[in-house]
Amino acid sequence: TDESDLATLLVAVPTSGAVLVPLYGSQGEGMTICLTRAPNGALQATATSCRNFRASDIDHAIQALPIWEFVEHDIFEGSPDAARQRTDALEAAFRWLRGSLGVPVLKHLASLGIAEDASIQIIAHGRLACLPLHVAFTTESVDAEIDRIVAVAPSIYWLASKERSSSDARGTLVVADSTCDLAGSRAEGKLVHKQVSEAGGHSTLLTGSDATKSNLLLGLREAGCLHVAGHSDFKWDTPLLSSLTMHDSEISVAQLVEN
Repeated sequence: TDESDLATLLVAVPTSGAVLVPLYGSQGEGMTICLTRAPNGALQATATSCRNFRASDIDHAIQALPIWEFVEHDIFEGSPDAARQRTDALEAAFRWLRGSLGVPVLKHLASLGIAEDASIQIIAHGRLACLPLHVAFTTESVDAEIDRIVAVAPSIYWLASKERSSSDARGTLVVADSTCDLAGSRAEGKLVHKQVSEAGGHSTLLTGSDATKSNLLLGLREAGCLHVAGHSDFKWDTPLLSSLTMHDSEISVAQLVEN
């Protein structure tokens, strides 16, 4: 982290809850820093180890992320064998996140006297921001209810490291009515595209069947501004997994940042 992250943490730590900063190891086990308030209000930091929380484990989980997004639509689509494979993959991801992060952290919070209904905030640093970390605090089931409400926020330092200079991306990419059911959004997209072009700017318009995930990522290479008029899915507990609905699939905010 850097000073901007630390300043955020100092303000964010509640009087009765905790702010968690999970850190994965390159080779050995990872750890989670727990920031809480002492009875006199002073900030105190403790840590607990997290086994099987290595960079390789994170990479494997990120590769499985499209499976997680699939469950939002219809995990049982297709043949029974395909549905079973997707369910098994999700169950495995749940078990890993809960066993490597959720269980040791919850035990540590209990030892600190943090109440079960206290607010928990996770600062997701690095590639962890691409994972649904809140599932670490659910029971081991695909359709489980959340046992402990947590909120996940990306590291400011991580987001800043993904910023590009304005000199290498100056165009505007306009995506409208990717699902072919929003006439007003399509009209909005055409209007924005026209206004940018008339102002002397470079604009690319993607609508309908052209508004695919691959075309969006390709267009972003030349775009400094993205304007989207269409459907989306907001996830309050893990904002970076909120997604835009393209013609052929969903694309998460985390994927946009990574690309």
